[in-house]
Amino acid sequence: MVRRTASDLLGKTIFSDATLRPSEGWWPLCLGKVRNQGWTLVINPLCPLGNAGFLAGNHTPIWPGGLKHRERTPPMPDPDPSACHLCGASTRGLGHLHGRQYRQCGTCDLIMVPHKWHLPPDLARARYALHENTLANAGYVARLEEVLRVLKAHAAGARRVLDFGCGPGPVLVELLQRAGFDAVGFDPYFAATVDMAGPFDAVVSTEVFEHFDRPADEMRRICEVLPPGGLLIVMTEFHRGPESFAQWHYPRDPTHVAFYSRRTMDWMAGAYGYVIRHDNGRNLVAFRRIGRGGVPGPA
Repeated sequence: MVRRTASDLLGKTIFSDATLRPSEGWWPLCLGKVRNQGWTLVINPLCPLGNAGFLAGNHTPIWPGGLKHRERTPPMPDPDPSACHLCGASTRGLGHLHGRQYRQCGTCDLIMVPHKWHLPPDLARARYALHENTLANAGYVARLEEVLRVLKAHAAGARRVLDFGCGPGPVLVELLQRAGFDAVGFDPYFAATVDMAGPFDAVVSTEVFEHFDRPADEMRRICEVLPPGGLLIVMTEFHRGPESFAQWHYPRDPTHVAFYSRRTMDWMAGAYGYVIRHDNGRNLVAFRRIGRGGVPGPA
């Protein structure tokens, strides 16, 4: 632990620590910016989300507006906690890691976090707002350029493109427009009023599928605006099985609640009427829609 005064952290974002009092339901969430010069903070540099701040002496987490505690509240009801969020089949429990439970589907191979362990929407939005996904982030732009190469290779005639889950800084929309596409970005938190009226020639979703509370519902939304012949590009890191989770960085983000394997992508293709046209073996798949599919998944 490192002891600092609030003056050391003015203007910096702090977090509560998920490991501070897990029995009482503390969330690893954004707490806002330090403004009170009289606070003394204890900082945990090992917190996977950043600096974890709590009042020295009594370990009381600091909350904006003077609130000291926030109960863990599920963002939505979960009628059957064992049902897969993608295909609706029964799942098996994998135990707890990083303060959350995980379950794996034997049908589609999705590994999911049950809804009771999801961040409430306002806290998830605060977490998303911290992402440094800008044109100045060379590593991030390089990942998006791979998406552009795949789009140009497999949908050369595409004009209308939807960035599904564009986030607070629609960098991919900017890159698509520079490349000559008629691109728009939709995001339920940051661009919810964008006109999503289809059809689109292509839909791209980069580092978004892992955030889906209900991936079956989101796939239905995509299918509504992407007709047969359209291209869907999904970027999300593939899981290698539950045995890899303890060392994998992906589950450490509390907004990551759905984890897909390459087998999950095959299941999605068959279920929703797609064929896979590109697969980089790590985190990127391009689907060509060939039919309407059975629109499966939980109701």
